[in-house]
Amino acid sequence: MKYHYRRLFTIVIVVLVSAGIGFSVSCRAVRERAKELKMEKLKSATPEGCVNYTGTWDTNLGSLEIIQEECEMNGVLYGNGGGIYKLEGTITDETCDFSWGGPGGAGLGYFKMDETKNKFVGEYGEGEQNTGNGVWDGTRVE
Repeated sequence: MKYHYRRLFTIVIVVLVSAGIGFSVSCRAVRERAKELKMEKLKSATPEGCVNYTGTWDTNLGSLEIIQEECEMNGVLYGNGGGIYKLEGTITDETCDFSWGGPGGAGLGYFKMDETKNKFVGEYGEGEQNTGNGVWDGTRVE
């Protein structure tokens, strides 16, 4: 008789998890899987001719979140000094040319993705310059 109770309990858990009702661990796993599927969809939607920059990046200037649609990107940098900066750019091959703006000014810059597709290095400048203010490098976190 114990076997039937265990089997019934397992079936109930599977049904509850499938319906979105379950334990916090199961809900967390479902959320993580949904996030993975979203990232896979975004990555597969990137057309030929431009590398995918979508994701969260740990950079020397702070945490950077990028969303890419085709070969256009939008990003938000949560700067190490507390400022929030917006980025907009275009991706050609492995290079992302962007404009940035926030409390510390505005300017241009570029990133170049390495062969692993999980690291970039670039520079940024002020005004109409895309260099001169420093190196900007990052590693993909998600």
